[in-house]
Amino acid sequence: MSALHFSRQAFVTGAFLGSVAAGQLFRVSVGSSSGSLILIDAVLALLSLFLLFFIIRERQRVRGMLRDSVWLTLLGFALWGGMALLINAGNYTETEIFSAAAYALRLGAVVLFGALLALDAKRYRESLIEGFVYTGAFTALLGFWQLFFVGNFIFMTGYGWDPHIGRLLSTFFDPNLYGVFLVMVMCVALGRAYAAHRGERWPYAVVFGASWVALFLTYSRSAWVVGAIAVTALVFFRSMRWSLLVALVFIGAFFVPSRLSDRFSETKQLANQQNYKPEGYRCDAAKTGGKCDESGSNRIYSLQQAWSLTKTHWLTGVGYNAYGAALVNENLAQQDRLEKHSANGSDSSILNIWATTGLVGLLLFATFVQGVLLRLWRISRDSLSPYRWVATGLACFTVAWVLGSFLNNTVLYVLILAPWLALVAVLIGVQPRRGQRG
Repeated sequence: MSALHFSRQAFVTGAFLGSVAAGQLFRVSVGSSSGSLILIDAVLALLSLFLLFFIIRERQRVRGMLRDSVWLTLLGFALWGGMALLINAGNYTETEIFSAAAYALRLGAVVLFGALLALDAKRYRESLIEGFVYTGAFTALLGFWQLFFVGNFIFMTGYGWDPHIGRLLSTFFDPNLYGVFLVMVMCVALGRAYAAHRGERWPYAVVFGASWVALFLTYSRSAWVVGAIAVTALVFFRSMRWSLLVALVFIGAFFVPSRLSDRFSETKQLANQQNYKPEGYRCDAAKTGGKCDESGSNRIYSLQQAWSLTKTHWLTGVGYNAYGAALVNENLAQQDRLEKHSANGSDSSILNIWATTGLVGLLLFATFVQGVLLRLWRISRDSLSPYRWVATGLACFTVAWVLGSFLNNTVLYVLILAPWLALVAVLIGVQPRRGQRG
């Protein structure tokens, strides 16, 4: 009787992508009502230990990763985030430190998981890339179900969520964050379609199309702009003519009557300072006849708060994920504001990283992203690589994602960061020496 065959790659890929698909469905409170961990946090920690066991058993060298500038800067960023929290520990209560430390450990688990995948990239490359496409399709189907049966999310406001009435949220519970995730799905699916043979392209084309429809139904302005940049750029590398058509479809959303175009038109109000209250960029309904761009004005107000915090802690930051507590300490926000899930970070990933990890952390993270883009670009220029179009798609997404992160806090959001880093890891691997591939 033959022994039962255990597929390591199937287990790792299935557990990881399953936790991505689960999204925010499973939450565990950490320290306060504003701090919580989700299923993917536990899965990443357990999978990292699982992979670490095999790497030690097979005597693979981790030293190679420490000689790779890309992974070295990412590890440096994660370590510095925890160090910044220790530097500022005296400013926070034990509960605040515990909550922030839990999120620092989350970042560490994400980084460790990605780095361990990179050490054995070839084993997981195909299953993870292919699996991610269908994970995205599954979340889109769940999103269509949610929009039809649970279109009114107002019952979740008691748990710190926004009402999000009539918007596609899927398992992410947030249309802006989920919209950016859908853009990543679109880029990877389209990259797979470009690389596939003619008769094998249709499943990827279906996933791409379904994700595009789902993206529209999130009615997220920021995600739509990220999608316009990323998808148009990817199609441009394939065909300039088709890229013009794609761009027209994205631009058409500004003019075709729809809820999305209405939200874009509301943005015009943001240019008129007299529509806002004197204490900050907060919409004043009395001056606008009750028609306010609440979302846009709150975002600008959040950026003002973040910049105020950044200016006073520009070098070392306030500590990773201690943003909300620091706002209260600096009299920039009230304690009850932190009860909302979105209140513990600014509406800009760039300012959030700068405010929490300082200029040191921001430079480390920027160096890491630059290194990733250079590696992906090299793969995309390799005509013999079967993954050149996936690498192109991921590079286009990364550029659009980072640009969008100036006005949206998506870069450190675990359900986007973790799958993005895993895809990056299996594509670029570890390259400790020039010419050596992972």
